[in-house]
Amino acid sequence: MKHNIGFILTKHLDSSTVAAANTESRTIIVNTNYKDKRQIPLQFAHEIGHIVNGDHSMRALYFTPSRYGIELKANITALNLLAPYYLEDKPDEYVDVDSFMEMFAVPEHLRDAAEQVLYSND
Repeated sequence: MKHNIGFILTKHLDSSTVAAANTESRTIIVNTNYKDKRQIPLQFAHEIGHIVNGDHSMRALYFTPSRYGIELKANITALNLLAPYYLEDKPDEYVDVDSFMEMFAVPEHLRDAAEQVLYSND
C-alpha cells in the first residue's frame, strides 16, 4: 500500500466493538461483525485517516464520530475517502447528503462536514 498501512478484518469481536488503529504499527483492526454494517466503511476510512493524517498515540485510537480535534480531522478524511464511491457515475442532480449519510451511517452531527465534502468534490 502507498501509505504502508496494514489491516486485520475480523468477525470474532462483539457487535458493539468499533474499528481501531495503532498509529505506531500503522495497523487497523476492522470488526466485520459490527452491528451496523453500513458504518464499517466509515470506521475503516476514519482509522485510515488517523494514520495518513500523521496522528500519534501511545494507545489504540478507536473510531469516534467526534466533531473535535484529531477525531474531527479523521472523520473529514474518512468522508473524503468515501465520497468518490458515493459520487461514482452519479449525475449532479442525484447527489444528496442524506443518501450519502444513510449509505455509510454517518452521524448527524457530521452533516456540515459531509455537505462540504460532497459539494466541493465537483
